[in-house]
Amino acid sequence: MKNFLILFSILFIPTAQLSAISFKSTGGKVIAYYNSDSILKVMPEYKKAMDSIAFVAKLLNDQDSIMNITYFNKIIDFQNNCLRWTPLIKSIHQKEISDLYKNILAYRVEVNLDLEEMRTKLITPLVERINSTAKDIATKNEYLVLFDAVAAKTVSPKAKVMDISSEICAQLGIPEVKK
Repeated sequence: MKNFLILFSILFIPTAQLSAISFKSTGGKVIAYYNSDSILKVMPEYKKAMDSIAFVAKLLNDQDSIMNITYFNKIIDFQNNCLRWTPLIKSIHQKEISDLYKNILAYRVEVNLDLEEMRTKLITPLVERINSTAKDIATKNEYLVLFDAVAAKTVSPKAKVMDISSEICAQLGIPEVKK
């Protein structure tokens, strides 16, 4: 019953959003946590993934810049020549500018979706490795509760809490997280 109350108080603290991975009622009553963001940032694979994303983002941004230059040149051309054009020619140019603007907006939405998909594809396996390693450590050491501190806002001050980020880094063979 006492284990249940500890677990209940941790899970239902109003400001806590615990990303619970593993629960095991043991005599040790240790609550372990880790910070997946901190661990992720010291992983060499993360740096490679972020470099790849930055490279693609730059290429896409360069394309966006070219589209913007084209758009503004068409506006300048319209402003300089609209008084000489017939109403039909003027409306054709207005539609062309409007369509170009809509295409730029659609391109930006698509770029953001593509970059987010790329980030998910490259980063998710790394986070899964961290979570799996954390779960293995928690199972081996029979921790009462294990959570990722990234999602947690607070933990009951009465709880015995242990940071296992360093142990995760050691098992993954990456540099230890600096605190």
